[in-house]
Formats: sequence, C-alpha cells, structure tokens
Amino acid sequence: MDVQFGRIRFIRGDNGGKYPFNHSVYLEGKDVRVIIDPSCSLQKLTDLKQKDGVDQVWLSHWHEDHMGFLNLFDNCTLRISQRDFPPLDLGSLKVKLVATPGHTPGHLSFFFPDEESLFLGDYDLTTFGPWYGDVYSGIEQTITSLRKLKY
Repeated sequence: MDVQFGRIRFIRGDNGGKYPFNHSVYLEGKDVRVIIDPSCSLQKLTDLKQKDGVDQVWLSHWHEDHMGFLNLFDNCTLRISQRDFPPLDLGSLKVKLVATPGHTPGHLSFFFPDEESLFLGDYDLTTFGPWYGDVYSGIEQTITSLRKLKY
C-alpha cells in the first residue's frame, strides 16, 4: 500500500519493488511536482501523471530499475547527479559530460573522446578570461575545473 507523509508520497513498486521495479517517491511542492525513480508501476505512474501531474523527474542513480518508465515523462525536466550521468552515445558519436563548476554551479563541458575534442562553454581561454564576476561564480571552483580540463 502506498503511504502519504504530508506532501510526500511513497509509492510501492510492483513485485514488492524488486527488480526490474523499485519503489518511487512523489513530491508535491507548491510550484513543482516531482517523481523520484519512476519505475514502480506502469499503471500507478500513468495514473499519477494524469491525475496529479509531474513536472520533474529525479533519479537517485542511473540504473535501469530506477528509470524503467522514464518515457512516460518525456516532457519533464530530468535531474540526476552529474557524477552518475553516463557518457552519451549518439550512434557513432560519443559524448562525455564533464562537471566544470565555477562559471556557474552547474556548468558543463562536453568531451568527445573519439574526436579528442572538448567544448568548454563559457570557459574562455583568451585574455578575456574564463571567469566572470557573476554572483554565483566561484574563482576556487573555476581554478579546480580548469585543472580538471587541462588533463
């Protein structure tokens, strides 16, 4: 049986939450509704989407039994730990996302291993410089990210 804790709903998965299912959590924020690990039950998730609505999907980690019905929420924002995000495979083109905070807390760079190419985004390597005085920028994080990108 599913359990409600205020605006947090624990949704029990099919087969007792055992593989290939899991238990999911639904969060009813004032402005945003979130499903965490959408792999509990096709029927429950379909009903949830239609009745309550979902704006974002959060994954606790990148395993197939935690994203089994992710396709139901293809119009939702997806959030996952940067460290857990696997390299993207676009057919014959592979892309590795590299967390490079500093310019912004969530700044990303894109590494293409087969082409040995790196797209730096706003890490400008001209004399203008890689860091800009934004309220969320951090010089220490920028230096750490630049050192990471150097290798």
